[in-house]
Amino acid sequence: MRVRIVDYDPPSVRIVVEDANPSYANALRRALLSEVPVMAVDEVIFYANTTAFLDEEIAHRLAMVPIRTDLKTYSIGDGAVVTLKLDRTASEDVEMVYAGELEPSDPVIVPVRPKIPLVKMAKGDRLRFDAIVRMGKGKWHAKWQAVSGLGYSYYPIYSLAPEAAERCADALRSCPEGAVEREEDGSVIVRDYLSCRGLEGCIDEIRRERPELVRIVEWDDTRFIIKFESTGALTVPEILRAAVDELLKKFDRFEQELKAAVEGSA
Repeated sequence: MRVRIVDYDPPSVRIVVEDANPSYANALRRALLSEVPVMAVDEVIFYANTTAFLDEEIAHRLAMVPIRTDLKTYSIGDGAVVTLKLDRTASEDVEMVYAGELEPSDPVIVPVRPKIPLVKMAKGDRLRFDAIVRMGKGKWHAKWQAVSGLGYSYYPIYSLAPEAAERCADALRSCPEGAVEREEDGSVIVRDYLSCRGLEGCIDEIRRERPELVRIVEWDDTRFIIKFESTGALTVPEILRAAVDELLKKFDRFEQELKAAVEGSA
C-alpha cells in the first residue's frame, strides 16, 4: 500500500491510497477519525457563574474548542492534565469571553483559535472556572477527533469525448506516461486525472456545462481518494503519522494475540 499526497493546503489535505483494497482504506479512514490522540477539555470545575448560561452549557462549549496538542510531551494514559483558567467579571453592559482569554498551565496547550466565542456576559456577571484538559481519542468522544470533513471514495476512471479531450488538450499534455489512453475515435480514457496538471478543473467545468461529454467508465477499487481537514489540534503530517502508528500498533497486537492463540491450542 502506498500513499500519495495530491493536494496539501493546510489545514486541508487530499491523498491517494494506491495498491490497496477497501479494508485497508477504511482502516486508515477509521484510524484518522478515531485513533489519533489529541487533547480536549474533559472536565470543568466552576467556582462562580452568575451569567445567563448554565454550567453544563459552558462546559459543552469548552469541550468543543480545538486544543493544540503536543504528542512529544503528552500521551494516552500518562495521567497528565493541563488546566485552562478563567476569572472574569464584566464591567461593560455586554462583554464576550473568547477562547484566547483562557490561561493555560502549559503555554503550548492552548485553544487553536483565540477568537472562538464562549460566553456573552452582562455587566456585573462573574465567571470563574478551571477547565481540565486531557488526552483522548475520537472513538471515545467527538471532542477528541483530530480531523473533520473526512471522506473517501474509489478512484474514478474517466472517458472524455473528442470535444472534451480537445478542450482539455493542454492539461492532457501534462499527464505522465500511463495516465491516459487515446482511442481511435479521438476520445480519451483518463486513468489518473490527479497526476495531470489542471485536468481536474477542466473535467469539472465540462461536467457542469456539458455532462454528456464526460462519463465515469469505472471505479478503481485498488485506489482510494481520502480527504480531510485538521481541526488544528495537530498538523496534517502529525495526524497522518499518528494514524499510521496506531494502525501498526493494532497489527502488531493482533499478530501477538494470534500467535498466542495458536500456541495455546497446540
